[in-house]
Amino acid sequence: MNREGLITLLAADGFPSKAAAERALEAVVLAIRKGLQKDRRVVISGFGAFRVRQLRAGEARNPRTGESVRVRARRGVLFRAGKDLKKSL
Repeated sequence: MNREGLITLLAADGFPSKAAAERALEAVVLAIRKGLQKDRRVVISGFGAFRVRQLRAGEARNPRTGESVRVRARRGVLFRAGKDLKKSL
């Protein structure tokens, strides 16, 4: 499911319009982003946890050319599904 599909599903499940569903989704995404910037971790009980993770520098390969490429250290976001989410799948 993509963003548009999620907005349509939210609108069908009780939001008065697609515009209201889109604003709600934007608010949640923004809150998660701000939480990660401030605390480096966001936990939503029953759903899962997002956390910022430091990724090490290393070697990678360009799949088109097979050439070895140096990848710099960077930060990434890790998501771990919660127990309730795992059970529902």
